[in-house]
Amino acid sequence: MFGFLFGLAALVAYRALFGAAVDRVITGKGYEENWFWWGFFFGFLALLVALAKADASGGARPPEDRKEALLQEGGWICQRCGQVNPAYTGTCGCGAAKRDRGAPEAEAQREARELAHAQSLKAYKELLDAGALTQEEFDRKKAELLGL
Repeated sequence: MFGFLFGLAALVAYRALFGAAVDRVITGKGYEENWFWWGFFFGFLALLVALAKADASGGARPPEDRKEALLQEGGWICQRCGQVNPAYTGTCGCGAAKRDRGAPEAEAQREARELAHAQSLKAYKELLDAGALTQEEFDRKKAELLGL
């Protein structure tokens, strides 16, 4: 009976060692997923899968040139944390899901256009306050800029 309990404890310790190793490899590659139980139940096979898994961008932030390369390869920027992720990932390291927002260039153009509209609206407001525009003219320009 004592031999059985000792063998069971040794098996659990052996499995826990694999679980911790697999989880450590996954964490080291930048993933925030818990792979302990994969390692515990599947042992060496889970360790091989974890070692073969590509690095995630959610861990250590890549240098600026790496970020630019990822964006040129079709990568995406996380809405929640701002991390640049490879195109083949659907979830950022922070847990946020990828949102199809178009190409990064189109997003930058949209943001630039919105900024230009905001600056124009501010200029029209200053003209309204100075008395150079009527309220009706200002409202018409505002609706035109905001797409209303």
